[in-house]
Amino acid sequence: MGIKKVAVLESNGETAQSIAECLKREGFEVCGVTDDGEEGLRIIASAEADVAVVGLVLKGLDGFGVLERLKESHSAVQIIATGGFSDDEIIARVLSKGARYYLIKPVSPEVVAERVQELTAGAEKPVAAVAKRTFSIRSLRGRRRRSESKNSCLKR
Repeated sequence: MGIKKVAVLESNGETAQSIAECLKREGFEVCGVTDDGEEGLRIIASAEADVAVVGLVLKGLDGFGVLERLKESHSAVQIIATGGFSDDEIIARVLSKGARYYLIKPVSPEVVAERVQELTAGAEKPVAAVAKRTFSIRSLRGRRRRSESKNSCLKR
């Protein structure tokens, strides 16, 4: 199987370096670190990355655009998205674009490394990890329906 390759696309240089260093300590090959979405896509393609850690806020092409392009190209890379957004609709949007996990910042590099390990081990884990809780798209839809019904009760 060999060493698994990970690309890190993150706008915060310090965070990106912390994640990259942690991944290296855990035995992964970091095939590239960038804060630019277009450059990140080139790194993912040229290195044939197994996993990409993609921040939603990037220079040039943002994380949503990166996810969209990867989905359109039918890329085999597995995606861990990170961002400061906790809104259910944004999380659902990220997951619908192919991310296996969505981690809310600030997130420790060790948690990122754990999720990379889960993906590269081939484990079938829940789709999205959010703030120490895990949500699937189905559970997000259920939450939305319950909140909509609560709102409709309030309007009466």
